Amino acid sequence: MAYLFLAPALLGLIIFLIIPLVWGIWISFTDFTPGRPSTFVGLENYIRVFTDPIVRGATVVVIKYALVVIPFLVVVPLLMAFPLNQDFRGIGIYRAGVYFPHIVSMVVVATMFIYIYRSDGIINQLLWRLFGLFGAEFEPISFLKSSSWALIAVIFVTVFKSSGYYAILYLAGLQNVPGELLEAAQIDGANWLQRLWYVILPQIRPMSTLIIIVATIGSLKLFGEVFVMTNGGPGLATQSLMLTVYQQAFQYFRFGYASALAIVMTVFILMLSWLSLKMSEWSQR
Repeated sequence: MAYLFLAPALLGLIIFLIIPLVWGIWISFTDFTPGRPSTFVGLENYIRVFTDPIVRGATVVVIKYALVVIPFLVVVPLLMAFPLNQDFRGIGIYRAGVYFPHIVSMVVVATMFIYIYRSDGIINQLLWRLFGLFGAEFEPISFLKSSSWALIAVIFVTVFKSSGYYAILYLAGLQNVPGELLEAAQIDGANWLQRLWYVILPQIRPMSTLIIIVATIGSLKLFGEVFVMTNGGPGLATQSLMLTVYQQAFQYFRFGYASALAIVMTVFILMLSWLSLKMSEWSQR
């Protein structure tokens, strides 16, 4: 009877996860292209992954993106979570407003920001008025067409959309902080910063570790923002690894090579997650 009830979930896992994973591993060792017979090529696709200049460029972009996004997604949601943990009139509206960007489709959010970032968009309009107050000339910024600004523009979209989700996770951690510990620290004369550093942060460390791991994996899987807003441009300024997988598979139909790149990314993400967990365990000893 138990297997009967488990069957729908197990069947879904087998059809949509296990079989595609095994098939993807197999075709990563071939030159598979739809409509053509495939040939076994051994490690050729994997060697190409580590020698492809586009992959190297995308790796650099993802590292830059992660180094900026992860600290923001650790600090900003924490600051947003403290008001979420209070009880005041309208708290439900505030919580819904904080979480709302996360439930909106990335396509919708990215499309909205395309208009915001335009040369005649709201940001350039505000900057033009600000410069005008001081009598200075202002040249509109093409955020998504500038190699200097495009990645920053993408990073802001990610922080805007994801902060609410991580703030809710932090809220769960804050609500598990024992009130008697905070009260005892306050009685002992600890100010707010001392209570934060010595009581709150150690208590929510497991949640912080989870957020760092999830944010790191999300950074490596960067796709939606760049696909909608820049398609990896200008040049390779916002080219991500997942976008490279998509382009190789569905634009150039090199499914074998795309599968090899995806598997290398999967292994790297697993190793990074394991390392993060181990570092968290060592820091708690």
